Amino acid sequence: MIDEATDPVLCFGDSNTWGYNPQTGGRMPRAVRWPGRLEGLSNIRVIEEGLRGRTTVKPDLVGLKSAAEPYFSDCLATHLPLSLVVIMLGTNDLKAHQETSVEEIVRHLLAMADRVVEVGVDVLIVPPPRITTLHGRFEAGFVGAIEKSEALTRDLIAECRNVNVPCFHPEPDHAGNDFDPIHLDTARHAALADALAPVVRGMVAGNR
Repeated sequence: MIDEATDPVLCFGDSNTWGYNPQTGGRMPRAVRWPGRLEGLSNIRVIEEGLRGRTTVKPDLVGLKSAAEPYFSDCLATHLPLSLVVIMLGTNDLKAHQETSVEEIVRHLLAMADRVVEVGVDVLIVPPPRITTLHGRFEAGFVGAIEKSEALTRDLIAECRNVNVPCFHPEPDHAGNDFDPIHLDTARHAALADALAPVVRGMVAGNR
């Protein structure tokens, strides 16, 4: 039963938050997507703000996909009051044609976290699922992404620690399977929600 007395949690991300189904190309049911499952496990209303192809730093002019800004600020204002914002972004910035450095991604994610704190809401950053293999239609578009993905996870965790921004590193922390190396499958959606639920409950309870 959802606790209606508690302000909702906002989950902001890309296709792995939207719930892209790598086998059908459609969208997974809400109860399967990690934000929807998180709602059921935490008993706190969860607002999904996932968008396929969303980047952190700059728009994808090849894929005609949007970056987090300037939408993120309006998104926060739209959904206030909130108890927590969970941000999981960065995968699409690793596309070769984006030419975005790990340093840029980390800097922009921390700037987004600052924006959340400025409106009086707690924030939790989740490093995007690591890319550990490339094959099929993703191989050409994500040249060099395996190494950059590893660096992004490492550097994001370190910088969050340096500036005292909560960062949750789930296990397993990688995406993909033999069919799709980029997107979370149903098992990993479940694993992410299961791991996040006690962390989210704890952070929200600490604000009451």
